[in-house]
Amino acid sequence: MRSNGFRRGTRKLLRKDFGKRGMPGLSKILQKFKVGDFVDCKIDSSVLKGNATQVLSWKDWHYL
Repeated sequence: MRSNGFRRGTRKLLRKDFGKRGMPGLSKILQKFKVGDFVDCKIDSSVLKGNATQVLSWKDWHYL
């Protein structure tokens, strides 16, 4: 039987690079985007609230 959890099958997707453990810095959190910018949606495994699903990871979004 296979579980159907929120993070099922994301072992490699949610892995952090070597030497980049921990919470994201303030510069990443306080980024400013302009209207019409294209934004990549990447899941950060250290942040639990507001995570996108694994289907939406690495998609391009048009910032409105």
